[in-house]
Amino acid sequence: MFKILKQDKNNIMVEAHGKIDTDDYTNFLPTVEAIVQTFDKVNCVVDLTNVESISSAAMLDEIKLSYRFRDNVGRYAIINPSPTLNELISIVGALNKGKIKTFAKGEQERAWQWICKG
Repeated sequence: MFKILKQDKNNIMVEAHGKIDTDDYTNFLPTVEAIVQTFDKVNCVVDLTNVESISSAAMLDEIKLSYRFRDNVGRYAIINPSPTLNELISIVGALNKGKIKTFAKGEQERAWQWICKG
């Protein structure tokens, strides 16, 4: 599940927790679309600290989302990614024209400040 923790204009902080599947992306998509429609660029922090698992289909959704909004991502911060997600992060980074950066657990505020510079 994705939960919005903070939003200010085109900057958004999201916490992912539990088992992430395609429904989570389907439910989150309107939020991204609304930001892009209003501001053109979106800067996002995603905190993965409390994620139990991400389904293969959800990983594919992440790749599709990254490709669809490749021109609209300014900065994308990922907090506490599992080492098993390194390949997915590399693919997302290659698809997006924006900057992508990982942060350690507990660095939510530092990640937020970084995306707000974008």
